[in-house]
Amino acid sequence: MKKLVAGMSLAAMMLAGTMAFAAGADDYKAKCAMCHGADGKGAMATKMGSKPLTDPAVQGMSDADIAKIISDGKGKMTGFKGKLSDDQIKAVAGYVKTLK
Repeated sequence: MKKLVAGMSLAAMMLAGTMAFAAGADDYKAKCAMCHGADGKGAMATKMGSKPLTDPAVQGMSDADIAKIISDGKGKMTGFKGKLSDDQIKAVAGYVKTLK
């Protein structure tokens, strides 16, 4: 019985992670891709002084640091605090880490 409960808990965690990833991808496409590009290498963001999101310096940042930038903005990028929920911002930060 304990193994069944543990297996169900693991499955629930995996499903939640998959749902968060999908939500992060959707919000990224809706709010970020126009400047950062679908692949994180958008010309608009680069022209405004941002590194590609695939850059090792960006990929080496913690999820919390990326979430703070998404929330507060940086340089010419406006923040999304109040436009996206904290959970949405965390999901987008997680999605950014998948852009390689």
